Amino acid sequence: AALIYLSGGDPHYLADALRDTLLWDLILKNWQSGGSLAGCSAGAMALSGHVPHFRLSRAKPTQGFGLLKEVRVIPHFDKFFKWIPDSAAKHLLDLPGDSTLIGIDEDTAVIIKGNNLEVMGSSKVAIYDPDRKPAMGEKFYFFLNAGEKFDLKTREKLP
Repeated sequence: AALIYLSGGDPHYLADALRDTLLWDLILKNWQSGGSLAGCSAGAMALSGHVPHFRLSRAKPTQGFGLLKEVRVIPHFDKFFKWIPDSAAKHLLDLPGDSTLIGIDEDTAVIIKGNNLEVMGSSKVAIYDPDRKPAMGEKFYFFLNAGEKFDLKTREKLP
């Protein structure tokens, strides 16, 4: 297949249901041979190494598919972070296992080829790097707009 699409829903269920199955082996083989893999909402979250839980009852992340190395994806970023104070959000994001967080707003997407990420759509993408030390008064994440690029390995904005 030229493209395999993972839909939304519950990312923890999706990761648990597909991991270590013949279907996942076929998806992975297709991806490794040059096919494209896309995910919306839960489908995008499950591509990460770890899928965080945002409920206090299950604070430990679920193992994702691990295709996005050292990256965690949070869909609906603009909606989710509207009602959570930065201190609580940062605590939820500082989970072991992944380095960079990509928070994707509604009506927005990222295209990742190798280590290069490019933003597409009508809104923005938040990038959270736990090693970045924001200046006083800055958020702990920064935004990329449509057309902007980011290197996931060096964690630097590209020209």
